[in-house]
Amino acid sequence: MHKLKARASSALPDAGWLFNTRRLEIFLQLYHVNHTQTVATQLGITQPAVSAALKILEKGADSALFRRTPEGVRPTPAADLLYPPISRALNELENIWSDLAARRGGA
Repeated sequence: MHKLKARASSALPDAGWLFNTRRLEIFLQLYHVNHTQTVATQLGITQPAVSAALKILEKGADSALFRRTPEGVRPTPAADLLYPPISRALNELENIWSDLAARRGGA
């Protein structure tokens, strides 16, 4: 099995905020929908859960990801920067799980 080498220094924040796919799904949905309540309803969670996830992501990113407005939320430049790699990463994870499921079914 391949082992990852530890790096002496890293620009990555604490991985606890990053490797929670549910938070990243919330981020992606919020990026498109711009309303915390709508995202909560779509994902079957509460609006406070969406807000809490966003707060954790913003803390990990050390930056505001959305600007709150009376109409909802709008992505900040930091969110614009994070959206493409987060979207690709979640798509890749979904592909990996699908491939694994197919192998189990076909093996």
